Amino acid sequence: MAFGKRVLFVQPDTDLTYARKEAENVINLLEANVLQGSVHVQDLMDRVRIFQPHLIVFSAHGTEDGILLSDGIVGAELLKPIISMSDVECVYLNTCDSIGTATKIHNELPVFFIFNVAEVPDQSAFVSMSAFAYHLNNGVGYQRAWFLAKSAGNSELLFLPDMTEPNMPKEPQEKPIGINEKPKLNGNGRLENLHDEVVQLGYLVYGNERWKLPGLINTVTNLQRDVSFIKTAVWLLVLLVFLMLIGGVLIWLQG
Repeated sequence: MAFGKRVLFVQPDTDLTYARKEAENVINLLEANVLQGSVHVQDLMDRVRIFQPHLIVFSAHGTEDGILLSDGIVGAELLKPIISMSDVECVYLNTCDSIGTATKIHNELPVFFIFNVAEVPDQSAFVSMSAFAYHLNNGVGYQRAWFLAKSAGNSELLFLPDMTEPNMPKEPQEKPIGINEKPKLNGNGRLENLHDEVVQLGYLVYGNERWKLPGLINTVTNLQRDVSFIKTAVWLLVLLVFLMLIGGVLIWLQG
């Protein structure tokens, strides 16, 4: 069973021990399009725009400021517009300390993120990435594949939005995040999925073109426009009736 979606594997020149083997696994399992070697921001932007991937995998060094490409650290402010050039569903940041980059982009784009919250041993990152690709190739969704890959031992590997239950839907990317989900309370009576509720509220208020949600603001604006049109039509009708009455009276007086 093949994954069936377009995968872009980005791996700039690196000293990581398992880099070559990781690339081989992702290419063989997911039939990924590969951007390797000297990888600059322009190269990444052109490849995303032309190839239009559904899943982007970054295998590189990373810091709190972003991902290390051949021309330096690339932060969320540049990665966000690049990712938005394609209908990307999920981004896998197989780098160290990538929580800041993932969070900043996820807050503005409806994209799933898999990332490491701290420095991760090369071997652990390699095993988790390979397991993730394996499970995707076997037909499970992004969240389930992440959960199974995380069980390989990489406790630093997280998923945005935060969904850690093992019994996840097979293809969660087909529905908006948080829609029709009731708030969950933890032991202290606080919301566990507060982020999801905020995202859901944003979708309900502002809408989301990707999931064809009009949003409250757009709906109210359309209603106001319709009401204004109806009012204008009513006034025109009243004016027409009044003119007809005046005309009738004048004709009666002249007769």
